[in-house]
Amino acid sequence: MLSKKGNIMSKKKRKTFRYFESSDIKNGFQEPYISITKSMLTSEKWKSLNYASKEIYLQMKLWSYGREEFKFSYSLALNVVKSRSTFKKAIDELTTNGFIEIIRISRTPGIGTIYKFSDKWYL
Repeated sequence: MLSKKGNIMSKKKRKTFRYFESSDIKNGFQEPYISITKSMLTSEKWKSLNYASKEIYLQMKLWSYGREEFKFSYSLALNVVKSRSTFKKAIDELTTNGFIEIIRISRTPGIGTIYKFSDKWYL
């Protein structure tokens, strides 16, 4: 199969999980997953994040399904953190350390703010 530019398009490989990596391995079920690189996990900026910030980031990665820009709302964050102030501190820490950028803030309940993953954490 060729792309519009004439390059050969590769088929996306599906990750196969081992028995200790997933509880939903039955019948070849492919559940969503996220990738976090060693360079990110061992970076000083990642290590400096508090627990809530790391959890929010991981939830954002899972929720985004691989998209660079995505919507994420406070109601989604309530699954991870229990207060608006903790969520705000986590977002502030993630933006300050260059893991995410805020594209558009939503003031409407139920409509998520638009975020973008950033490479500024290693620049």
